[in-house]
Amino acid sequence: MPTQLALIFDDVPITCPIQKRYHAIAGCLTGKASPREVAERLNIGYSTVTEWVRQFRNHGMSGLAEGGTAARNPYTPEKVIVQVIFLKTCLPKFGDRELARVVASLTGKALHHLTIKHLCERFYFWKHAEFQKAITYPVPGDPIALRREILRLAKAGMTEVRIAQLLRLNRKTVRKWIRRWREAVTDKVVGIDQPCLFDLSRAPKNPKRKVYIGAIHAVLQLQKKYGYAGWFRIQGYLLKDYGIELG
Repeated sequence: MPTQLALIFDDVPITCPIQKRYHAIAGCLTGKASPREVAERLNIGYSTVTEWVRQFRNHGMSGLAEGGTAARNPYTPEKVIVQVIFLKTCLPKFGDRELARVVASLTGKALHHLTIKHLCERFYFWKHAEFQKAITYPVPGDPIALRREILRLAKAGMTEVRIAQLLRLNRKTVRKWIRRWREAVTDKVVGIDQPCLFDLSRAPKNPKRKVYIGAIHAVLQLQKKYGYAGWFRIQGYLLKDYGIELG
């Protein structure tokens, strides 16, 4: 049978690329020649011959088509592609390397930055202004939820500039909450609802006393002495008798 196949291929002109590749590896399939001998005879790479043999054994004649098997499954999952196009639509200024780092952290699927570039070129509809207006990043309305989102994106590898642009915030605000979170991590504070996520009290921690115990005692003594005196007279007696001036 192998001799008959060889005679048929020798007599019939071959014009189809798939037939040419099958004719090239026919000796390897029948055991008449090794992949190295075929590579030297046809002046092609050894890995090319072994790849053709592998594709033919796994997928038949369709495996010898240009680009490999025609029924090949995509390497990138659909949910990862959706995440890439969604982020690129919400913020077209995303770089390929930064987007690959963020998507890998959010989805758990590591992608090369050239793969990100290819996906953005393939699904180019994110470039249209109408599509960008229809899809926007959901910014939380609650302040605490918004700060959690800032920290989540920061831990995913997104820069402060991109977080500020994506959430439509001031860069100083983003930097402040990231700095507080890092200080809390340094202090080994663990949990979701951290004190660093809440607004700090504006009240002074160590306020200066306005009235001391001595002034209070003097006011009480004057009230006992002048029982029917109002605040204006007590203020005068306090300044006259004790030298204490209060408002």
